[in-house]
Amino acid sequence: AYANIGKTIEEANLRHLKGLFLFQIEREGDTIAPAPPDARILQNDRIFFTGIPRTILELQRTPGLQLIKDSTFDLKRYNSADIKTYEAVVSPGSPLVGRNVRDSHFRERYQAVIIAIHRHGSRIKSKIGDIVLRPGDTLLLLAGNNFRQKWYHSKDFYLVSDGEQIPSRPQWQGYFALTVFVAMLALSFLKIVPVFAAAGLAAVLLILTRTITSSEARQMVHFRVLLVIAGSFGLAAAVSNSGLADYAARFATDLGGRFGAIGVLAALYVVTNLYTAIISNNAAAAILFPIAMTAATAIGADARPFALIVALAAAGSFITPIGYQTNLMVYGPGGYKFKDFLKAGLPLQLLTGILTVALMYWRYF
Repeated sequence: AYANIGKTIEEANLRHLKGLFLFQIEREGDTIAPAPPDARILQNDRIFFTGIPRTILELQRTPGLQLIKDSTFDLKRYNSADIKTYEAVVSPGSPLVGRNVRDSHFRERYQAVIIAIHRHGSRIKSKIGDIVLRPGDTLLLLAGNNFRQKWYHSKDFYLVSDGEQIPSRPQWQGYFALTVFVAMLALSFLKIVPVFAAAGLAAVLLILTRTITSSEARQMVHFRVLLVIAGSFGLAAAVSNSGLADYAARFATDLGGRFGAIGVLAALYVVTNLYTAIISNNAAAAILFPIAMTAATAIGADARPFALIVALAAAGSFITPIGYQTNLMVYGPGGYKFKDFLKAGLPLQLLTGILTVALMYWRYF
């Protein structure tokens, strides 16, 4: 059954699905193949798709589409913390061979739901319950976390492997997570508790209600990023204590001073940018802020533009992955290389620097 009964395939947005192709409709024993985009969907139509396992799993969440009825698992609201996908290959000695899925009592025996069956690269023109299983059939399953451990060494299957996992949670947990997020922002904004305390309380609530598991929470913490940030403060202290930071910053400030206030602003921006690219934005701002205040006093100018130029320069480093925390966060998962940041970030950094210095000079001088 489909919620948009009477609509065409095109109108129901079933024509251009990512990774899926609707190729056939069965209606009261008749077959419409290939299914044209203007074919209208009627109640009780059987709609056939072909695609990769991930898209098959995502398809079963579509409102109004019913994949299979099952008393054990709610396929539209299953919790991926308790239920996972698996791929199992039927062995020649399996008791499943020669029996159709319905008569094999697969769900009762294995506590698993068959979502799809793959056989030698060809489509099986039957309902899943009517398919007679053969050796070598690959079953895409939805089962509990212990399925692989329980059946990995069984003679019923050649191989049992973990399938592609798609995060899924009951709908109430989604609403709860959003509520916790809004409450966290409100507590921080109203200054009832510090932002770190609010974030920590939110994380504890999400774990206690199993909205996220403790293992998922650990995976979300990028320890390498935290280590680099922590290490950058140590490096900043070393650079500062050695006198190198003060010498470099004052040299750039004196050089910029030949061109007046705009020269000093530009010099501070460039130096802060370079420091940020090497030792992170927080550490760079900590080093350059006192120098900026000294420069403002030396030329008898308002200190605000100099403080702002350091803050903006520290936040505007795009040429290295360690220039900002978010750069580091996408560096590994995105598969980027160091030179990718330089190629994409250098033009943006130059444009940002020119605009920032010009606007600051126009506003204050």
